[in-house]
Amino acid sequence: MIAQSGNYPYFKGDNFQAVSLPYGQGGASLYLFLPAEGVSLNSFLGGVTFQNWQQ
Repeated sequence: MIAQSGNYPYFKGDNFQAVSLPYGQGGASLYLFLPAEGVSLNSFLGGVTFQNWQQ
């Protein structure tokens, strides 16, 4: 198991939470999304659009 601690960009919206984890030397990041309690995965994915991502 790999462990890493630090301060990472985090966002909490109405329907989800997200965190950005740096990869390697920081030239790329892994974004993890967790739908909010009571929000189905299909409902969450249906709201993921390019326009919403730009906001």
